[in-house]
Amino acid sequence: MHARLRTAIAQSAQRLGVLGACALLALSGGAVRAAEPVRPPRVIRGSGPPPPALAPGDEKLDSGLRALVAPEPLPAVQSPTLVPLPVTGMRGAEAHVYVRVDSASDDDLAHLAEAGLRADRVSLEHGLVRGWLDAADLRRLASVGVVRSITPVRPGVLRALVPDTAGDNAARGPQARATGFDGTGVKVGVISDGVDHLASIGDMPAGTGVPAGAGCRAGSGDEGTAILEIVHDLAPGATLVFSQGLSDKLGFIDSVNCLRNAGAQVIVDDIGFFDEPYFEDGMVAQAVRAAVQAGVSYHSSAGNEAGIHYGGLFQPIVGSAYHNFASGTPDTFDDVAVPSGAGVDCILEWSSPFETAVDNYDLELWDTSVNPPTLVTSSNNAQPGTPAIEEVGAFNFGPGTAHAGIAIKRVSGTTRQLSMFCLGVSSGALQYVTPQGSIIGHPAIREAVAVGAIDVHDPGLDTVEAFSSEGPVTVFFPQDTRPKPDLAGFDGVSTEVSGFSPFFGTSAAAPHSAAVAALLLSKNSCRTPAQIQQTLKATADDIGAAGFDPVSGAGRLDALGAIQAVPVKECTVNADCNDGDVCTTDTCEGCTCVHRAISCDDGDPCTADTCDSHTGCQHVVVPDDTPCPDANLCNGTETCQAGTCTPGTALVCDDGSLCTADTCEPATGCMFLDACDDRNPCTTDTCDPLAGCGHTAVTDGTPCPDANLCDGTETCRAGTCTPGAPLVCDDGDGCSADTCDPRIGCTYPPIDGFAGIACLCGRGLGASSCGSVAAPAGIAGRFGRACKLIARASSVRNPRRARRLVLEAAQTLGKARRVAAKVSTHLPPGCAPALMGVIDDTRARAGRLAGRL
Repeated sequence: MHARLRTAIAQSAQRLGVLGACALLALSGGAVRAAEPVRPPRVIRGSGPPPPALAPGDEKLDSGLRALVAPEPLPAVQSPTLVPLPVTGMRGAEAHVYVRVDSASDDDLAHLAEAGLRADRVSLEHGLVRGWLDAADLRRLASVGVVRSITPVRPGVLRALVPDTAGDNAARGPQARATGFDGTGVKVGVISDGVDHLASIGDMPAGTGVPAGAGCRAGSGDEGTAILEIVHDLAPGATLVFSQGLSDKLGFIDSVNCLRNAGAQVIVDDIGFFDEPYFEDGMVAQAVRAAVQAGVSYHSSAGNEAGIHYGGLFQPIVGSAYHNFASGTPDTFDDVAVPSGAGVDCILEWSSPFETAVDNYDLELWDTSVNPPTLVTSSNNAQPGTPAIEEVGAFNFGPGTAHAGIAIKRVSGTTRQLSMFCLGVSSGALQYVTPQGSIIGHPAIREAVAVGAIDVHDPGLDTVEAFSSEGPVTVFFPQDTRPKPDLAGFDGVSTEVSGFSPFFGTSAAAPHSAAVAALLLSKNSCRTPAQIQQTLKATADDIGAAGFDPVSGAGRLDALGAIQAVPVKECTVNADCNDGDVCTTDTCEGCTCVHRAISCDDGDPCTADTCDSHTGCQHVVVPDDTPCPDANLCNGTETCQAGTCTPGTALVCDDGSLCTADTCEPATGCMFLDACDDRNPCTTDTCDPLAGCGHTAVTDGTPCPDANLCDGTETCRAGTCTPGAPLVCDDGDGCSADTCDPRIGCTYPPIDGFAGIACLCGRGLGASSCGSVAAPAGIAGRFGRACKLIARASSVRNPRRARRLVLEAAQTLGKARRVAAKVSTHLPPGCAPALMGVIDDTRARAGRLAGRL
């Protein structure tokens, strides 16, 4: 590839990975759900292009990293305009990677280093090691036993927003500060890209910047400068500190912790991580939750992805492994319009447990500008084993708009909920869009304040930006539906920072909310994060749909309403709250006095219990015959007599019928139950009230099943339920186990492990439906080699060595299958499928065996 093209692709990849959401600066605000298809509906039949053959250890590699060591052959027909984006986190021939490990002891880290990894961060809590290595060493690193998966380090995505006096006025900041509180005494932390030109902002308070000695980092860029300016405009008395969190998610977590350690009481960020789980709380979300639990009021941009998100339950098309995006005519492509000189980066996740996905989905990017469509690139990570995420991207080198068709394929597993974001393109570029559910990651946790955006120049300040991400948030692990966003702030404002005037996006809205939180804490420093969040929501001006809604949340941020709703400090200790009333307990909670009435209940229903503020509890005997029920109807009606609860007359339960059993239940009183049910399914039970019960045998042969299919079909004989003939479970296949399940009957699970594979190998390929035709040498030879490798593995004591041999056997079987598919037309009918069935069975058992070694 020409060097200039490589450079352009790399620059595009960097822009998509770091600043993908900034493409929203030029949003049109049009409709987000296309009424008519952008391109004609098309369907990919069957299973589409075959998956790549994997060498041992390749299943641990992200497909983007895999392409660095084993480039896939170019398609026979290539796209004239769309070129795949390179993997993120590259520095020349070096890759920056996350290594998920089962353990990270000193010995384990030494093994990683021996394989070429130069670790720069170890997170024992998350079982993650980050580091650099030569791309050529990726397979060597994957062969280390403790390695579970290797993925590229993906930077965060900025969600550009704006702060200035316009946003201040819209939030009624001046009126709020006029109450006498401007954030003094409160420290606010900001996490963004950098503060390159912070010194050029003249009115910033002294000490603003990266705190010394706390492990915070300055980063690079100026979105952080713009956010600091917004916070300062609304809360000029607050102390401001900064740390970058854009580099990657571990760096972001470090920034959250360093700002906590630096004393920040409020933290705000404008970064999203699209390699974090969408359907559960990942490591970043957990770090933010821990900060809130430690007393930090946390505010985050809700996101700018309402117009570039697709979500829905996987719906297959008959005869196709691909998802149907359309509700009418089937369509396996979500068309994305990619302008000339631009790129698109699409990330898919599904509702499997993120780190232990049991379902395997792939993501493909096709050029749909041509007919037939041409596959440009695909992401086919090997689940289970790697996280539940796939990513594809392409750059448009053509002179006009290109159309990338995004296709989602289910390789194996069950139907799952899908969520996909396509970064780098503007709202409206996708054919099929789902604004709902586009808030993900740490803004999606209940404890954080997720802030949407309203254009500060909107005449009514009542319309949320079309791109502002929407709720609700649906989490599967554990199951939870969360109302988001919390409220809406303001964007479209001007700052003194070059390039951020005006400043659009939820990045600008979030610091408005954080600044108001600082005002509330300057009035009452004892308010908890939950109280601040509730106050901001309770005092927001309702806009959009009445009440809380998934677009604007509780409504438009109102600083004045919020600060008026917060009580001033009343106390610091309980003694400050003594009201002189002996009938109350007086406590200081959140710097507010709380007076709770004491209980004077003496447990005696025959006394009236009251409290006198001077003398305390009083207990006066109630009048005689006052009811004092004991919740037992069987012992009659209790009444008070001379201050004592006296029992009444016990109930007599007798209905005079021989057909009932007469009892008394304390909660319900007399009960008359059927006394003639002999619980024999082979008799009909009758009763004469005078003569009593009768039991007549049912007709012989009447079924009387016992819910156990294994002991045969039970029938009635002379009034007795008689067992049938037990099932005989034998499928004649010595390579499967013959078992019986009481619920479903005979089952024949394959015999796994070395024994099961040895059985298949002993049977060989002669059991196929090829008649007298021998299996071709190219198939039989590879099958025999795989069997020998398995046999060697069974005698190896080292589990890692045995696993490598089994994986090599699985790869050899894969080659045998491809030969069978290639020569299928030259074999008798049914022969090739039979051969492939034996090969697939052996390969599947080898895969399961490798997973246990």
